[in-house]
Amino acid sequence: MKSSTEIELRDFGPIARAEFDLRPLTVFIGPSNTGKSYLSVLIYALHQFFSRVPRQDRWFASLRQSTLPGLSSGRFTDEMIDALSDVAEQIVDKKKSSTKKDIILPSALTKLIDSRVRKQNPQLSREILRCFGVGDPRDLVRKVNGAQTRLVFRKPSSDGSGDIRNELTIQARGIKFRAARPKGELIRISGGHHRIVEPFYESAKTFLMSAGEDIEDRERYILYFARSLINIALREMFAPFNPPAFYLPADRSGALHAFDVIVSALIKNAAITESASPIQVPMLSGVLADFLEHMVAFDRTRLRYSSPSKGKMRHNYGRKMEAEILGGSVHVDRSGPTGHPRIKYRPKGWKEDLPLIRVSSMVTEIAPVVLYLRHLVRPGNVLIIEEPESHMHPELQVKFIRQLAGLVSSGIRVVITTHSEWVLEKLANIVHKSELSSSDVGTWLFEPKQHPKGSVIKEIPLDKDSGLFPSGFDDVAIKLHNEWAELSN
Repeated sequence: MKSSTEIELRDFGPIARAEFDLRPLTVFIGPSNTGKSYLSVLIYALHQFFSRVPRQDRWFASLRQSTLPGLSSGRFTDEMIDALSDVAEQIVDKKKSSTKKDIILPSALTKLIDSRVRKQNPQLSREILRCFGVGDPRDLVRKVNGAQTRLVFRKPSSDGSGDIRNELTIQARGIKFRAARPKGELIRISGGHHRIVEPFYESAKTFLMSAGEDIEDRERYILYFARSLINIALREMFAPFNPPAFYLPADRSGALHAFDVIVSALIKNAAITESASPIQVPMLSGVLADFLEHMVAFDRTRLRYSSPSKGKMRHNYGRKMEAEILGGSVHVDRSGPTGHPRIKYRPKGWKEDLPLIRVSSMVTEIAPVVLYLRHLVRPGNVLIIEEPESHMHPELQVKFIRQLAGLVSSGIRVVITTHSEWVLEKLANIVHKSELSSSDVGTWLFEPKQHPKGSVIKEIPLDKDSGLFPSGFDDVAIKLHNEWAELSN
């Protein structure tokens, strides 16, 4: 039985069919215009939406006033209280015995979760359209008669009794997400995940200890425990898209070269009088807009680490890239007269900074990666990088992939798109040396097809004989060699 989340995708942009799973390091390769970036943006959009759900109680803030089955006149029924008590006892027992048996939520909570999730479809639709920078869901569906995009992700329960299954559809009428469990199947919380049970042990224990209190006083404990169960169930339902994600687009170098101009124009525009013509700022995709927003706020972003050791670990990620690849350091400077941020680079041994407009494109490619690692990304998060090999010499490509493997080993999940054979060869060596296991790395080839017209995604596992990922790059080299042979003869 596979423990990872399996994802099925149909009729999405250039993609006709795909079956894959997201690993700690996921690599998308293949010819241009086959859907690598398309799929990467969809993954980012789902992370953007679903990562916010478990952390916010606003979805269920009105739980007491809701029409939840099990509530009567605004109060919990005895049947509902008994069902929650049974779950609380399972959690307390699990803490003591470390059992791995799944916890099954009461049907009343399952119905509430499903109904509330369906009500979030308009917000989900807006987030997906924002990330792609389009206004119509039909722009995302593969252009064939009657097609609709269908994405299903499912994860088996720890005891193998059923799948945690969810479905996303994109069609002319809009974007919808729904739980697609078999009829009568209730939501399960994986019992093997001690990290999941631990945060709710105290709420379960407190709820059980309040059994002798007046029902008026006890309801707040019941409500708190019910919300706790709902939040952890959402994390289970939305796997693998619940960790926060950060996206570095392929055009990041050009965006950074224009960064100073963009920020200066916006600040100047803010001071223009009403009689003057405002600057027309074109619409950006959400991916690029988020990237530029991070550039503006890097040094003012509240760091997410409370532990000094973790903060030091975070700082070391960027420091290694500066030392081994950049040959210098990058930082955000606000010392100018306007106070707006300028990203600057200082070569090793220099006493002066250089603006990005005066440095190589390689520096502008890697500088945002360093800043993201320093200020935003932490273990458990997802970092998506389009074409990390851009503007880099093959030797630096190899060093960069080695750095990414180190990030994965430290708990950061990474998704990349690439056209580089050097990237794949170094990655193969990393797996051979057991720095990452083969189960940590998923390499997915986007192949254009005529029937059905569109690309089909398949995994290319490491070939034991050649020691490489069979990407098709060799075919290009063979053709060039044969051409040379013909010319020579």
